[in-house]
Formats: sequence, structure tokens, C-alpha cells
Amino acid sequence: MNTNTNTLKKSIFHTSIESHPLSLRIKEELRFRQIETILQLVRIKKEKLSLLRGFGPKTVREINVYLKELGLKFEMTDRQISIYCEKNQRTNFDSD
Repeated sequence: MNTNTNTLKKSIFHTSIESHPLSLRIKEELRFRQIETILQLVRIKKEKLSLLRGFGPKTVREINVYLKELGLKFEMTDRQISIYCEKNQRTNFDSD
């Protein structure tokens, strides 16, 4: 992974799914499939997730809407993650 490790560790990508306002059912389904961080979630193909038992269209849509609220999406590349981290690091720095 080419993403700057220090920036990534400080970012939202390493936060636990548990700390996000998703429904308990979604959190349990993700945990059951060993998807425990936002980084793991944004790496998944939306189509692959929708094929898993317990992840129907409504569930996938709820996750997708939440990711969009964060400025994220499914299937993020290392480059997209780096850009997101850099953008948010500058934003946080500028607000100090």
C-alpha cells in the first residue's frame, strides 16, 4: 500500500465501524464478515457486498449513503485514499 502510513493512521479509515452511526444490524453483519474498519469497508466492491447474505439493496444503500456523507465510496484505491487523507489533513491544519 502506497498510502502515507502516518496520515492514514490518523484518519477516519482506521476508525472502528462500531464508532459510526450505522444500524446495529449492519454493524453486526459487517463484524461477522470481519469488516471492522472504514478502510476495510471502502475497499469492498458494492456488488460483492450486495451478494452476501444479510446485505440486500436497502442495507447496501444505507452504507453507501453514509460513506457519501463522509466523502467516501466503495472500491477506493490507494490513490483516492491518499488524496482524501491529504485534503482532510490540510483542512484540519487550516482550521487551527
